[in-house]
Amino acid sequence: MESVLKTLNDTLATLDPTKWLSALFIFLVGLLIARLVRVALSKSTWLHPQHRIVTARFAGYVIMTIAVAGVLNQFGVSISALLGAAGILTVALGFAAQTVASNMLSGIFLMGEQPFVIGDYVEVAGTGGVVTSIDLLSVRLQTLDNILVRIPNETMLKSNVSNRTHYPIRRLDLPVEVHYRSDLDEVERVLMEVTHNHPLCMESPEPWIRFMEFKDSGILVQIQVWTLTTNFLRLRSDLLKAVHKALGEASIEIPFPQRTITFAKDENDAPSD
Repeated sequence: MESVLKTLNDTLATLDPTKWLSALFIFLVGLLIARLVRVALSKSTWLHPQHRIVTARFAGYVIMTIAVAGVLNQFGVSISALLGAAGILTVALGFAAQTVASNMLSGIFLMGEQPFVIGDYVEVAGTGGVVTSIDLLSVRLQTLDNILVRIPNETMLKSNVSNRTHYPIRRLDLPVEVHYRSDLDEVERVLMEVTHNHPLCMESPEPWIRFMEFKDSGILVQIQVWTLTTNFLRLRSDLLKAVHKALGEASIEIPFPQRTITFAKDENDAPSD
């Protein structure tokens, strides 16, 4: 490495101005080509959207590396000597870059397996958000409250990832609790009417009303309806309001926890006259 730097210093001291112009021209042309290639690859239709960003960046790095090599060649620096010095440096850095290498390999596996793509809503390691980018080292998520979360590829590969938007339809499970005095047949009729009247509830698969279990204050009922994934959050909010209104109109009580407190009578207390 010292010999390369010495050669570069000696060359710069006696360099013809024409060489400076040639080196500048090579660098600018390389920069322009790298930018054009990155833009073309990022907008290409023959690449999967998940691979466009990574491919465009990698191609840009390769082109700029070639341009820098051309600039150094104008200064009389031996590329073979530079590669030898870079090889020694790579070995030294390799021991300190095991995490980087692991994330890069994990990124390649993720791009090959494609458990999610850009635009999907995923949950991993207790964090949920929309996938905004998939790089060689990490995946970036945008949470529903607009926070950027960067998750290393190694974590994504080792963790259980839930893709909430992979399939076009989803099932919504809405629990409702009714009083023990309620007529369960009437409860089922009212809830089925709510699901059939809501435009976002799919008819096939058909809605299902399930009576789940006896709770402390009432009977747990679960409404199961299918809807388009894009309508899931809106339907959950709308259905909750519709169920509350329908049960109220049908005089079906939604119970709340109640406690009965009994005070023990003190045997030593004498009755008062």
